[in-house]
Amino acid sequence: MAGFRADAEPFSYRVGTQDPTFKGYIADLCYDIFDGSQYSVISTEVLAENRFKRLRKATDPSYDERPDPDKIDILCDPTTRDLLVRQRTQMINALRGHLAEFGIVVAQGPAHITKLILAVEDPEQLLPDMARP
Repeated sequence: MAGFRADAEPFSYRVGTQDPTFKGYIADLCYDIFDGSQYSVISTEVLAENRFKRLRKATDPSYDERPDPDKIDILCDPTTRDLLVRQRTQMINALRGHLAEFGIVVAQGPAHITKLILAVEDPEQLLPDMARP
């Protein structure tokens, strides 16, 4: 059972009212992954508020038995991308903060990360050896 968001356009949105089918970048990717495999995709709608609670865990006692209709096996959701963007932002901000203590300051945003990298690699910058690659 695959869980899809109906409200996350263009990543995932519902088409049709009878048998739910989902379209969008992530929905299409999920369907493509299972296309041609031994598994069939049973689609169900999940909400932003309950999508993680509905994930079935391999440690659940009923994992290999009859599936719980309220649980999903895979979440086809833009959350993964959101997490990567948050992690990237945290890493850039941490690097900016550390280098600011040595007087190397650049504007916020991923577009300016190249300036930070060049500053770290620049032998003229007064940085401790531990801060260099």
